Amino acid sequence: MAIETSVPSTKDAPKTSPRLSRLSLRAGDGFALLAALLILLPTLVAALAGLFAPVSEAWQHILTQSLARYALGTVSVMAVTGVLVLLAGVATAWFVTVSRFYGRAVFEWALVLPLALPGYVIAYAYADLFSVAGPLQSGLRDLTGWSARDYWFPTLDNPIGAGFVLGAALFPYVYLTARAAFLTQSVCAIEAARSLGAGPGRTFWRIVLPAARPAIAAGL
Repeated sequence: MAIETSVPSTKDAPKTSPRLSRLSLRAGDGFALLAALLILLPTLVAALAGLFAPVSEAWQHILTQSLARYALGTVSVMAVTGVLVLLAGVATAWFVTVSRFYGRAVFEWALVLPLALPGYVIAYAYADLFSVAGPLQSGLRDLTGWSARDYWFPTLDNPIGAGFVLGAALFPYVYLTARAAFLTQSVCAIEAARSLGAGPGRTFWRIVLPAARPAIAAGL
């Protein structure tokens, strides 16, 4: 007994109107724009209130004396934090992904632990560690016999110090996204690059890193 099978023709498949596709895309864009506006609404209200509200003496003082300095300090802290987060997150993600060493399984989850602590708690810990009465400087004075005025020691009350503390607290964001990107990359492309004579460093910079760049940017 012969069994007849019918293969549906592509002509019978329902066709989506290009106009309908454009309408769906526009609707999705509209929802995304609405969500973005809702998120930005408090910032927009604060900015508009500051621009169009009557200028008081306090606000005039901030504009003329403090605003530029505060803005420059904020941008400086963001720049230092971004560089440190990028370097630490990508380096640690690549290290635990491609390396095989004792304790690797511990490092995989231990590198996420800074997210469990608020940034101000880490700041207090580092401030105590780097202070004059902290263990680092106390140990240095005990070893050398110096006084606190005989040497220079880095402090955290500057954009570099604040960026270091924030980088230590926030680098797991880049670590998680970069590691996920490294794990999902095709091994074939890496093996092809190695078979063509590319060393580990060149393979990382030319093959692995460009493919993981969107994930790294999202974490950053």
